[in-house]
Amino acid sequence: ALDKDLLIENNKIYSEVNCAFVPPYINNFLTLHNAARGNFPIGVTKSGKNFQASIRKDNILINLGMFTDPILAHMAWQKAKIEHSKELMEKYNISQLQLVIDRLQNDMNNNIITDVI
Repeated sequence: ALDKDLLIENNKIYSEVNCAFVPPYINNFLTLHNAARGNFPIGVTKSGKNFQASIRKDNILINLGMFTDPILAHMAWQKAKIEHSKELMEKYNISQLQLVIDRLQNDMNNNIITDVI
């Protein structure tokens, strides 16, 4: 699959320089499913009075825990997404995933809600 956002965050131009071919699983990994989460940060859904963090690995939804605050749940998602990015980088030998890791790590270090990978 052709991914336009891996090399350049928020890229709007399809070209050899700005895009990268990646396996379909990686392309799906990089796609954020905005409609599924509603008004909450990425990786967070409301569950009763709490907030559930989850991540999808190998097409399986993994529960990362329940939190009293959506920001704490999002931070758990960020951490899990970084770890999964490292696993995929090694498995598929795609060094460009380091860019994703760096973006997520920067967001975590600066208490920023990740809205794009």
